[in-house]
Amino acid sequence: MTPDEMFPTPKPKRDLAEELKLKGMTDALNHANGVNPGWGAGAEAFYRRHVNVRMKSGENTTTEEVRELAYAAGIPVPPDCRAWGHIAKALIKDGSLWRVGTSVHRNPAAHKGLGNLLQKP
Repeated sequence: MTPDEMFPTPKPKRDLAEELKLKGMTDALNHANGVNPGWGAGAEAFYRRHVNVRMKSGENTTTEEVRELAYAAGIPVPPDCRAWGHIAKALIKDGSLWRVGTSVHRNPAAHKGLGNLLQKP
């Protein structure tokens, strides 16, 4: 019997951290829609328009950048900014955006954490 057979590595059903991240984004989106009905649809429409225009110039974008422009354009600030993460994840999942790298957040509250660098395919 090999060591791998004697001591098999357990396969996790799903990463708990990933599940909690997704739950946090979903809860944030639901809260934003509860406070401001239709917030998610309006924010997603803004995000899609922004990406389509930016990618024509060959530039990448980040959710942080989209958020700043959305607020300047009058999109309300959600109670929890993780709602934007839910929207970005949906655009990535449906193929509207690709993750092409990482970017350091400019927002001081993010403590120079990393975010996704996104690009329209």
